[in-house]
Amino acid sequence: MPSPPTARAVPHAMAFALFYIVAITILVLYFTGWLARNNLEWLVLALAVAVFPAVIYL
Repeated sequence: MPSPPTARAVPHAMAFALFYIVAITILVLYFTGWLARNNLEWLVLALAVAVFPAVIYL
């Protein structure tokens, strides 16, 4: 029987949720053209750099 999540695991899960919300927001803004209009397309590259270690780890 698995043990219930500890208090330490909850902030970890919240960090993943926050990362996904930010990533989806950046992608939506990219595909709508908002990032290009405001010269913020570098955020897509920063997102890719942030995801890269997770891809290597898996």
